[in-house]
Amino acid sequence: RVSKRGISREEIQRAMIVPIEEVGLRYGIRMKKEGKNLVGLCPLHHEKHPSFYIYLQSNSFYCYGCQKGGDVITFVKLLYGYSFPEAVRWLIREK
Repeated sequence: RVSKRGISREEIQRAMIVPIEEVGLRYGIRMKKEGKNLVGLCPLHHEKHPSFYIYLQSNSFYCYGCQKGGDVITFVKLLYGYSFPEAVRWLIREK
């Protein structure tokens, strides 16, 4: 079944399971392991001290500097300026 955005639920589910850390690494974000999470400089704003976290267990991110966060689809939307359907399609292709 296809939504009004032209994306099926199955496509959204496939996109949501793409590991967010792989997207970050592909984008060139240098991250360090900190407990169960990864931390690095935020790719969404300029900063000198790492405040960007990737939460591996929930496949999500949050930046304590710019207060942006969300799931892997939101991350791709913010990184590349994509619409929701474009981000889903990008994740499915890049997987």
